[in-house]
Amino acid sequence: MRWAAEKGKHLIHKLLREPFLHFLVLGAAIYGIAEAVSGNPERYRIRLGKREETDLARTYLRQFGNAPSDGQLRDLLDHRIREEICFREGVDLGLDREDEIVRRRIAQKFEFLQQDRTIAREPAESELRDWFIAHRDLYSEPERVSFTHIYFSPDKGGLEAAAKRAAEALASLADEPADRAPERGDAFPDQYDYAVLSQAEVKRVFGESPIAEALFQVKPGIWAGPFHSGFGEHLVRVIGKEPRQVTVFSDIREKVRGDWLENRRREENAAAFDKVKSLYTVVRQ
Repeated sequence: MRWAAEKGKHLIHKLLREPFLHFLVLGAAIYGIAEAVSGNPERYRIRLGKREETDLARTYLRQFGNAPSDGQLRDLLDHRIREEICFREGVDLGLDREDEIVRRRIAQKFEFLQQDRTIAREPAESELRDWFIAHRDLYSEPERVSFTHIYFSPDKGGLEAAAKRAAEALASLADEPADRAPERGDAFPDQYDYAVLSQAEVKRVFGESPIAEALFQVKPGIWAGPFHSGFGEHLVRVIGKEPRQVTVFSDIREKVRGDWLENRRREENAAAFDKVKSLYTVVRQ
């Protein structure tokens, strides 16, 4: 036993004098210090496997229409490694903070990932009918009007002068009828003749103005006015009207279902965000 103990001590002393052992101990110490300083064992470890290679190859195929060669794939992997290193070093330096572009991009990505985490249930038939009734305007064709007009610009003496010239032209049209007569007024920056416009479309042309209401009230076939718009004064002659078309629920059930599901999806996404928002406290300084 004494002989074995003496031999063990001799072996330990020999190992302690071995330079290679010193190298291993020093290396382990340096590695441990580096890991402790970084606070994250994965800080300097980049994992690239078959999955990453496949993802890069698929992305390349979608962009260029053909699979990358071996050399191109190596370049893609090298680029991914470089990108990851630059990203980690940038985060370590705090470059991701106080940067509006990075902040917005991360916020957008988080919002995208949070969307549609739950699947909207299939609506009951009664719910679809209630939705249809509550949003009937979405599923019916509005009244439409076709017309021609004569324009009088306020640039020639102001609005009162334009209205006066329009009234005089209206009187002359009673004596000399015409189906259209743009030459009796001023040059208009858009069209003189319009076909089957809804009231919303009329407002897009002439703005929120009396002419947009008058066109759906005047009797077709006669000249009427003057009516004011954002451009000036107008005489109008309605050529024809198409009445409002009410849609039957059974004809568009699938569209109603799609709209109901989309609305439900928006509501559930909003509720999910509100749940996350409730965890935060906003302190105004």
